[in-house]
Amino acid sequence: LQSQLDNSHQQLLVMSNPHSFPVRLTGLPISPHSLTTIYWNRDSKEVFLSINILPQPPSGKQYQLWGIVNGAPVDLGIFEIPNEQNVQLLKMKSVNNAVAFAITLEKSGGSPVPTMNEMYVLGNI
Repeated sequence: LQSQLDNSHQQLLVMSNPHSFPVRLTGLPISPHSLTTIYWNRDSKEVFLSINILPQPPSGKQYQLWGIVNGAPVDLGIFEIPNEQNVQLLKMKSVNNAVAFAITLEKSGGSPVPTMNEMYVLGNI
């Protein structure tokens, strides 16, 4: 219980930090009801992901977060969808100067480049 309380406190600190910029990523035609939120601290470059609505990936697939920097996608890490009873912010790789964020569905382990026809959400800054 103490661990859950500490985790909730850490999440509240990230979301209420005046330097954390929320970016809403909305569903694309492949999954129009999907929704996620990024909390990006432009000073520390830290990126936290909140999964609001994403379908469970099929076997052998994993979601991957991308930052768009200077017109090119930058890998910010792969992730699993957390158990609903343990909703949390996922700390991803840091990024500088992003203008957008996107999530694609990739083969397990991720990809060096995004699979554009498997892009589920996108959000511009």
